[in-house]
Amino acid sequence: MSKGPQKEGIDAEVSFRERVEFAVVWLAVHGMRLLPRGSARAVGAGIAAIAYHALGRLRGVGVRNLKLAFPEMPEGSGRGFCGRCTGVLAGCWRSSA
Repeated sequence: MSKGPQKEGIDAEVSFRERVEFAVVWLAVHGMRLLPRGSARAVGAGIAAIAYHALGRLRGVGVRNLKLAFPEMPEGSGRGFCGRCTGVLAGCWRSSA
């Protein structure tokens, strides 16, 4: 016997927390459109800098991936390269706001 109608599709596996996180990010991204371009660029750079420094585990994954992709890269240059890439991505994100 079934316990009633079952949800199907993507919504069946989305938790309340995921919905709240999505709503916060959606509001932040769409709120950037209301800012002048210079302010949006500054906010984007700040978010990128915070994410780069706060997410050390993911930064480590990036450095490890660089070592796998470019084994000839000098030791220690991967972390700086990841930081520069974060800056470039922040610039892309800021310019799309």
